[in-house]
Amino acid sequence: MKTLKTITLISIVSVGMMYSVFAVQGTCSYHRGVNCSSGADWDGSAICNDGWRDSTERFSDVSKCHPNRHICTSDEMNSLKLKYKLFEQEKQVKDLTSKLSELNYKAKLIPYTYPEVVKKQGRMVTERVMLGEIERELRLINLEVITVSAQLDAVYSKYVMDSNLINDECYALGEQNYNKNLLNSTLNQTQYKTQQVEVPVLIEGGYIRGAELFCDNGYNKDVANLKCIKDGLVAICSQSSNSNGNITTCSCSSGYKWIGGKKCKKYNTQTGEFIEDVSTTTQPIMTTTSALNNIGTSSFTRTLKKGMSGDDVRQLQILLQKLNYLPSSQTPSTYFGSITSNALIKFQRDNKIQPSTGSFGPTTQAKLISLIKG
Repeated sequence: MKTLKTITLISIVSVGMMYSVFAVQGTCSYHRGVNCSSGADWDGSAICNDGWRDSTERFSDVSKCHPNRHICTSDEMNSLKLKYKLFEQEKQVKDLTSKLSELNYKAKLIPYTYPEVVKKQGRMVTERVMLGEIERELRLINLEVITVSAQLDAVYSKYVMDSNLINDECYALGEQNYNKNLLNSTLNQTQYKTQQVEVPVLIEGGYIRGAELFCDNGYNKDVANLKCIKDGLVAICSQSSNSNGNITTCSCSSGYKWIGGKKCKKYNTQTGEFIEDVSTTTQPIMTTTSALNNIGTSSFTRTLKKGMSGDDVRQLQILLQKLNYLPSSQTPSTYFGSITSNALIKFQRDNKIQPSTGSFGPTTQAKLISLIKG
């Protein structure tokens, strides 16, 4: 019976090992938590505080690293699950897992039930023959375990991949919904009745989206003329009253002098002369095409990866739209998800950039900019 127990143990271990593949979950549980400031690793996974780089969760799914992220509605999430047939995949995973459990239970019982089967058959066999037949039955079960496990592995891998795609699309939809609501709120406040969400128009020092003006750091808003004026050129004015009437007093930033209205100009206090600054001369509003042609590699100061957010991500999406790697109907957002990553992978493959990982680094940036300007 010692040999009999050994055969049983081998069978149980071979079946039980398949569960461990899908049971180990968690993000940096034993590595002092997730390092949000490090961003995503090359494969999109989270990086732990102690430097561990083999976590099982994607950086984009770690909620504490994205406190201001917006998600889609429950109806949109259900639609995405139907689109990717996730409910069917969940049922397949459940059925195959139950099948493995049945095989595991069957393997445990074989050494005890098979002798009864032989007895009912009226056969008289030696212990050696009995052990051989039991081993054969266990081997047949193990072969079935291998087949079911391979099926489960394939189904589960697709389930995980599609779940990640659903999450990325849900985040993108949430960002779009947020931007639409924000824009609609702004339009209502300004009594601007147009409900169309427009593609941002780049101008010097910022961009215009819908009826709203956005200016970069170092630029001030000129809302009346929809321009971004370099910091220092706009005077800060205030009004006061006295016996002579209303008095307007204006002041400029250090190194500038008031020249009337709300305008300032660079001024050398030592020579008492104005300084002509060509770089700060205001430009008329540029079209999307002319603005894109003026973009250089210096416009991107970091490598962009899936899971990251920022205005540079939105700028990248606009460039990909111009080259037809993203649909023009899609509203650019500040979130870098699977849609942007897949578009970059296709761009890298088309232009023979290796490795084609979907990240936006210096090599891909230089090639993309050259094609835009080409």
